Amino acid sequence: MIIEFVEKALNRRFKMLPLEDLSYSAPRQWCAFRTLFPYDQSIYSHMQTRVSEKYPRGNVEGYEGPLFCDEVVFDFDGGETAEEIDMARQDVRTLANRLATKYKLPVNDISLYFSGGKGFHLVVSAEHFGGFPNNEKVPEIVRETVRQLAGDLKTLDMGLYTVTRIIRLPNSKHEGTGMFKIPLKPEELSMEVEEITAIAASGPRPEIPRAWNKIILPKDGLVLLKENAITKPAQVSGQRDIEETVPKDDEGRFNLAVKLTQRKYSEEDYYNHNRNNYIFQLAAWCNDLGVGTAGDGQGVWNLIVNHLINDFEEVPSKWEPKDAKEFERTAVGVYERKPSDHGKKTDFVALERSVEGDRFKAELELIEVTKKLARTNLSLRDTRRFVAAINATSKLVLPEDKVSEVVLRHSTRNFQRDSGNIGYTTEELAPKYIERILPTLTGRHQTLGIPFVDEAEEYNYAGKYLQIFGKGGVGKSTLLMHIVRSFTAQHFRALHSTMEDSAVGIFKRVIMGLLQAEELRDDQENVVGYESKYPKLMSSIKDPARRDQAYQWMLRELRARYGNRWIVDDVGGMSEELYSKLIEANIRKHGTVDMLGVDGHSMMARHGNEFESDVENAAGLKRLANKWDMLVADLIHVPTPISREQRSLEYTPRSGTKVMEPADFYISLSSILDPEKSNIGDPQYYKEFVYMRYHGKRTSGKTLDGIMHIDPVTLTVSILDQPAKDFMEEHSSIF
Repeated sequence: MIIEFVEKALNRRFKMLPLEDLSYSAPRQWCAFRTLFPYDQSIYSHMQTRVSEKYPRGNVEGYEGPLFCDEVVFDFDGGETAEEIDMARQDVRTLANRLATKYKLPVNDISLYFSGGKGFHLVVSAEHFGGFPNNEKVPEIVRETVRQLAGDLKTLDMGLYTVTRIIRLPNSKHEGTGMFKIPLKPEELSMEVEEITAIAASGPRPEIPRAWNKIILPKDGLVLLKENAITKPAQVSGQRDIEETVPKDDEGRFNLAVKLTQRKYSEEDYYNHNRNNYIFQLAAWCNDLGVGTAGDGQGVWNLIVNHLINDFEEVPSKWEPKDAKEFERTAVGVYERKPSDHGKKTDFVALERSVEGDRFKAELELIEVTKKLARTNLSLRDTRRFVAAINATSKLVLPEDKVSEVVLRHSTRNFQRDSGNIGYTTEELAPKYIERILPTLTGRHQTLGIPFVDEAEEYNYAGKYLQIFGKGGVGKSTLLMHIVRSFTAQHFRALHSTMEDSAVGIFKRVIMGLLQAEELRDDQENVVGYESKYPKLMSSIKDPARRDQAYQWMLRELRARYGNRWIVDDVGGMSEELYSKLIEANIRKHGTVDMLGVDGHSMMARHGNEFESDVENAAGLKRLANKWDMLVADLIHVPTPISREQRSLEYTPRSGTKVMEPADFYISLSSILDPEKSNIGDPQYYKEFVYMRYHGKRTSGKTLDGIMHIDPVTLTVSILDQPAKDFMEEHSSIF
């Protein structure tokens, strides 16, 4: 594998090295880079065709041959301010957690870096993905794999994956900030940005041993993402090659050359430091299609200048003299070096005739959506994300730069909503409406994370009221956490009310089940990690001050993983009216709330006696589901006299059947007797298995059952594929 090695100056490019000869993390008091995708030996023959006065050894621009991928790099670019860099820090933590928990990647196999500039890098060996093919499509495959793995992370630079892109080497000095790209330990991602930048400013630091100095086994989940990326049909702006006769006149051929060039380079690309690339590509197409006379590069250069003036409103007279000479030399050089290729593609299979019309319609759609989104309180970054999602489902997918151009030009905030209008109408295309259609556009669906329930309810939970009931300790709160996670994982927003479980309770489940607990510090002690220090951590937050500190820490952890999709509230005594105000406030702040989880029905506001309160609060939660077109999931206790293993709980919730009347569907949980550990008068129950029964009372009308497995260490839930009856027959004498 051959890489391009750049050091000391960004313009000192085109030095080629075998990858094994690269000193990867040697301390350097200057900038240093390598190409992201290594080349094979064909790069040398390509460079011979790119020899010029400026590059006597040739250069890699325009290379279209095979590529390798030895490592998958994620570049999180926050921005200039500490707050923007902190967003990148949170995103890289989220991805690291995702790789470690969901894909079971060892922590030592994840390399983390502060870039020395505006963000962070995360690097994983390509072997964890089962390796990538050695061909010209590697950047597209890696880009699609990365999109599947981390597409919801806002600061991730998806423009990284191109043929000649370079990436900064560890322990090299950033040419702009003077800081170094430094390796980080996972726990160091919890430090403040100012602490990290202070370390980076102090100089290089020892490289953490790279994981791929050992034999690496592929991870099935990552291999599947890669395979999906390979088999996914390529989206090349909706273009399809069909036979078309190349025009006979120079004007027509030149216009066709412009269209073909703009397949690769948009107008935005041209202005974004790609003038020379654009001009080279256009001159190459002119030569291929036979524009002008073989060898007459000056003639085609004149055509290119007129095109830039008329179509791009460019002013060549304002170019720097050295740039103007370089651009002219680029165009003329194509004709001088390749006169024998002149007109070789006169039978070229060109643009589909309808492409320009489709492109125009697709752009109009994005402009219309962007203008309507400008009337909401969405940030520019979120507007870009939504417009990109709609673009991805269009008949003709426009280039990413075109999407950015549309958003920047048409998202001017020219409408100020008054405080009483939360933008809930489709005419304004409020975020609630956008996020409602986004799952359909992108293939995401509302899900409880319980497959047989999702299928019965057809993944549609808007406006529905779910009751979950069972004895204390059976796993109701854990199941609610599972449902919230399932909603937020699909980019829906959930409001989690923890009146009964408390902030500490949800904190415990989040830390144990989802996230890497990091550092909780006071004057006396440090608590790091969760495996051995968890009991110490929990005992420490009995103190009210530490309890609040832990709660705020938990909120930061949630935001790092879920952004603002998981909202926690631990205020007790909530009523329908108070919930409505809380929902409305969060819609104003975040744009939408798609789910309300109530952990503590019995702790809601009082309306007379216990029976009257339970019944009225249930009715109020159903009204909230209807009013806000959302799922409301409510936990309800079963009275003490009911046996823990009783399966038919439909008529036994606290305060009786009146509480159940407003429910659209419900799930009941009950314990499973462990016959091997039980004795007469001393029943023992499985701690990790729970019987679950679903009844689609007002929805599907079906009654289904399953077995829920609770991981006793992490307190996370999974649903067994094995039918409940088969499981019960194998594990219990009671059914």
